[in-house]
Amino acid sequence: MEKSIDVVFLKEVLFTAKLSAERSVIYMQDKIAEYGNDTHLQEFFTLQLEDREAFLNKINEKIAEIDNIKFNIMGEQL
Repeated sequence: MEKSIDVVFLKEVLFTAKLSAERSVIYMQDKIAEYGNDTHLQEFFTLQLEDREAFLNKINEKIAEIDNIKFNIMGEQL
């Protein structure tokens, strides 16, 4: 029972991180559009956007791993 609570808690933490990363991606996209004429700022925000997107991909991978583990546990219990 304790492991399942930990899995649920971890998943909630990851979803919170995912929402935060998604918001930061949108923010960076807005800043790139806002500073379209300033190449230095546009480059800076483009690099930040790439980092945020990579972080978001890692979060999505971890959520998928948890879903697979949870599915396997449920399959074994049947």
